[in-house]
Amino acid sequence: MRSRYMRKGNESVTVAVSSFTREDAFFLSCMRSLGIGVAPYLRCRSFPQDGFPLKLFSTLAETPENRIVAAVPCTTVWTVDDVHDDDVEGLMPPLQSCQEACSSPHVSKHFDLLYLSLYFAIQACRTTSTSSWSHWQRQLSPPATFKSDVEDAAATFLQILSENSIVPPMELMLNMCRYTQTHSCRLTKDRMKLNLKEGPVLAVMPLVDLMISQNVAEGNVALRRCDAWQFRSLMRSNPLKCVKQSLFVCDDDAAYWLLETVVAVKEYIPLNL
Repeated sequence: MRSRYMRKGNESVTVAVSSFTREDAFFLSCMRSLGIGVAPYLRCRSFPQDGFPLKLFSTLAETPENRIVAAVPCTTVWTVDDVHDDDVEGLMPPLQSCQEACSSPHVSKHFDLLYLSLYFAIQACRTTSTSSWSHWQRQLSPPATFKSDVEDAAATFLQILSENSIVPPMELMLNMCRYTQTHSCRLTKDRMKLNLKEGPVLAVMPLVDLMISQNVAEGNVALRRCDAWQFRSLMRSNPLKCVKQSLFVCDDDAAYWLLETVVAVKEYIPLNL
């Protein structure tokens, strides 16, 4: 292993340089397919926990506070209101049909979870530029079984929808339900801020989902939104991988969620919100 200097803003830091692993390459392909920008020194590693690979993010160098480690376009943050049928070529059943399939009380309380999981499952059935992302989601779905009410709700939901729509296989639907349930977060009503405990809006935020920890008193990164003008300005001093195309196509109405260090973080220390 050798070392070289990398510049972050006005500071240079020494970074250990080693060849990319397959996990690094796969992680970057997933982020690239979604237009998510990541710092060159950000790494994702798997650690076994209860027989399941737990993925954590860390950096290859000590990172000062107020450094952007990732940027997530708001167009790749999924909520019920932000699911677009065009993304799955017209295969997503109408929202009204999905709501009617959740008319029973035991199903309706899981509507947001089921709706997003259905979208992800349909997307996983297709071969597209985001297929690597679907494979990533499957890797993150814990093998633990559901509480019976969630599994029953998913079965009822698909059965009713199947009368008039093409639906994904039940096993895939449950797989995406597990992913959504364990990797979603909550936003404020206006979807402008993170509110993990009481937020009324269920959301899936790629990459951010792996930094949410219930076991950390104070996180070492924070999440904030910015507009396209601020984003372009920040990228001059915070270069990110996989984000050039997003920079070229974003208009003045575009918005991003930025993951930024709030304290200095030593190398290989897990990043947590």
